[in-house]
Amino acid sequence: MTAYATIETAVEAMKKGATDYVVKPFSRDQLVHAVNRALKERRLLQENHRLRHELAQQKLTSSVVAVDPAMLELMRTLARVADTEATVLIQGESGTGKEVLARAVHQASRRNAGPFLAVNCSALPTNLVESELFGHEKGAFTGASMVRKGMLEEAQGGTFFFDEITEMDLNMQSKLLRVIQERTIRRVGGTASFRSTFGSSPQRIEIRKRP
Repeated sequence: MTAYATIETAVEAMKKGATDYVVKPFSRDQLVHAVNRALKERRLLQENHRLRHELAQQKLTSSVVAVDPAMLELMRTLARVADTEATVLIQGESGTGKEVLARAVHQASRRNAGPFLAVNCSALPTNLVESELFGHEKGAFTGASMVRKGMLEEAQGGTFFFDEITEMDLNMQSKLLRVIQERTIRRVGGTASFRSTFGSSPQRIEIRKRP
């Protein structure tokens, strides 16, 4: 709302999320119309969010069979997480189905049209892990005769699953932390960084075997 209307301020207001731009003096009907339109847009956004959440739950229940109350609660948590861009930490004993749940989250997310890449961190050679994950530029090291995309770059638009990440070298873990926090990737030997699609708000999910 302003008494000094300009095209620049109107454009700036819309960029910042305004639904309308009211210039003084204004009539009561004009203000009521602007408020009603804003409320209508909000209701549509809320309905869209609810439908996306229900769709995520349907996709999860169709990919993972669960009847135990604890597992059903876990599926509800996964559905909430799947509708976000958050990074997810899944903890559990070997054989509890961490990768199954990771795939289910991917299928229920808005990234399901993209790739799902899973890598066993304990199986990656220590001397090649950085090049494998981040890729490298031509001439970055002996034998790097051409530019090569890393696994993280190949997973753009999809989901990357790090299995047994605690087995990875601590120095490499710290580099991955920067990817998660800053959402940027830089190839080995490169000088430029580019945006990644990985979230930066960790969500913790734990699964355990029955005693």
